[in-house]
Amino acid sequence: IQTFMAAGDTATIVLKSGNTGGALTGTRFDNIVISGPDVLPPGNQPPVAAATALPTAGPPPLTVSFEASGSIDPDGDLLTYSWDFGDGQQAAGIQVSHTYSAAGIFEAVLTVDDWFGGSSTETVAISVSSKSKLTIHTSFLGPESMLFIEQARPTVVKILDEVKIAQEVKEKSPQTLVVGRIWYDPWEKLGQGIPEDQAQEWWANVSEKILANPAVDYWEGYNEPVIHDPELMNWYALFEAERVRILADHGRRACIGNFSTGMPPAERDIWEAFYPAVAAAKAHGGVLGLHEYSAPDMYWLFDDASGEGWLTGRYRKVYRQFLIPDNMVIPLVITECGIDGGVLGTPDDIGRGWKTYQSADAYVEQLKWYDGLLKEDGYVLGATIFSLEIPNWWDFDIGGRVRELLTDYVRSSSLY
Repeated sequence: IQTFMAAGDTATIVLKSGNTGGALTGTRFDNIVISGPDVLPPGNQPPVAAATALPTAGPPPLTVSFEASGSIDPDGDLLTYSWDFGDGQQAAGIQVSHTYSAAGIFEAVLTVDDWFGGSSTETVAISVSSKSKLTIHTSFLGPESMLFIEQARPTVVKILDEVKIAQEVKEKSPQTLVVGRIWYDPWEKLGQGIPEDQAQEWWANVSEKILANPAVDYWEGYNEPVIHDPELMNWYALFEAERVRILADHGRRACIGNFSTGMPPAERDIWEAFYPAVAAAKAHGGVLGLHEYSAPDMYWLFDDASGEGWLTGRYRKVYRQFLIPDNMVIPLVITECGIDGGVLGTPDDIGRGWKTYQSADAYVEQLKWYDGLLKEDGYVLGATIFSLEIPNWWDFDIGGRVRELLTDYVRSSSLY
């Protein structure tokens, strides 16, 4: 008795006949095609595909290493691995590499099969682009801000308080995403009372301006909340989750978190406490906001060996240690970045920006280096440099030479 598992299988049946003396007197061959639904062996369980890819983003030509070693079969069956890279090319194997020669967003699909008809797939998104992710943080569209938006067509722009200019941003650069922040930070209420009630109070204070400015794509809440423990983080996560839902009920999206440089601690229990907010943002198309400043230059405390830093590049610790392994990845916007002497922790450096430590040309070269990191991570939408034409922050202002160099750089790195 022979059992055939899959519909469409073809079997060749060989019939041999002979006489009583053992001599072969005839042979007949016939093909039998199996029809009907696939039949798995009793109790067979399909495999579980698990695909990883590095890097997931970068300029073309981009060579990506794919691996399926995390795939499992509950029955312990042998597995086969096939890949469709999303650009018309395929390969087979548990570890493969592929080079994307053209720009675009590609979905690489891993298919894992056992020998008994069980199968599963997993998809990894690959972003191939040379487009710069550097952009500006501004408060109103002065002449330099407008020039940058018109000429560079950045991925993202951050606007503080004067959010009505978002419509003008969209008119000049329709593809640019806008993150808006309204100046309302009730610090004394952080961690106090019922978080959902506090979110409703936040909405009562900002709703009129939010509803009047539909050109803003993502709305921030608290700016740079100081959180050191899981209990306070859990309160903040519930506040942010409710804020996400309130915005979604009114057709708006949220930028959650907006943590300052080095905050919160890169500890699993603290980040897990924030997951309710991440889950809500993931369900309603939100993004995560983080700030990354360094001093006296952009390279300070960055580790080339790991590709991560404690100031710039710290976002990678968050994603690599927590969000990626826990399937909690949402798009990231670095909603403030640059050089800020405040991270050095000395009174004389507080309030000092890039002009204290760097020349314009040197600062732009460091920003380009930072952009190289951002381009490697497909989940990063952009990084807004603080600041351009925001009053009272002149040591940070990137007008003049920096803006000119930055405009040329971003414009020249446009998508192929």
